[in-house]
Amino acid sequence: AGRIALAHSRPKQSTGSVKKTRDKHQTSVSNLNNMNNTVIRSAKEEDFLGITALYRQSYIPHRKAHPKIFKATPKYPLSRGSFLNILEDENELMMVAEKEGLIIGFINASIEKDDGNHIHKAYRRVSIDDLCVNQKERRRGIGKDLLRSAEKWAEGKGIAELTIIVFHFNNIAMHFYADLSYKPITTRLTKHT
Repeated sequence: AGRIALAHSRPKQSTGSVKKTRDKHQTSVSNLNNMNNTVIRSAKEEDFLGITALYRQSYIPHRKAHPKIFKATPKYPLSRGSFLNILEDENELMMVAEKEGLIIGFINASIEKDDGNHIHKAYRRVSIDDLCVNQKERRRGIGKDLLRSAEKWAEGKGIAELTIIVFHFNNIAMHFYADLSYKPITTRLTKHT
């Protein structure tokens, strides 16, 4: 597993250090991938550098495929303030895959809602904002376990729809999600003049 679909994160300002843990509503999604001796658990403040390293790893192919969209690979693609706000927000999920004390994967998801209009129905859904597994740990079921943790979190919130944006060049991710019953519903086309 471990394919990435990098979505642009919304800028968030930090209110300081994390004052509460999110484990109270995520313990039900923690699990152990016995095949890899990998634990799927809620992210903690001390996971920031491990998650940032994975963001950098996943950022490079996106920058290479779309240099007009992505800037040069930043040292910290996710700011510490944004990370801390994700951990504090009840409408955000950040889970990690940990193996022998190292962060080898993560998933970030958030609740989206819209009241609808004269054309579109109202919706409440979970957006998979980022999913990444270390390149050396892929094809071992870790990405699937992380995605299942987000699906279970959504179910616990009473949300039946999950969505993800995948860049067209990322065929591996497209197949990964298709194998897990995610279906394309739209394609955005771009032309640079």
